[in-house]
Amino acid sequence: MLPDTPNPKIIYDFIGAYWKEHGYAPSTKEIANHVHLTVGGMRLYLVELRSWGAIDWKPHSERTIRITGEYRRG
Repeated sequence: MLPDTPNPKIIYDFIGAYWKEHGYAPSTKEIANHVHLTVGGMRLYLVELRSWGAIDWKPHSERTIRITGEYRRG
């Protein structure tokens, strides 16, 4: 179970905004810094967002996180 803060939508919105501004995905470290979490803690949110169908990524590859669906809390 995820902690109450930050809201996973903040991470989802950051990924989308970063893509729009830069043309590629943010790194996991950049996402973690944005939401003030460790990379390990932030990964829990990414896994949850992936299970909801909101994002996906290619394992063991840099900057492959992408928006795949609308944000709808599972």
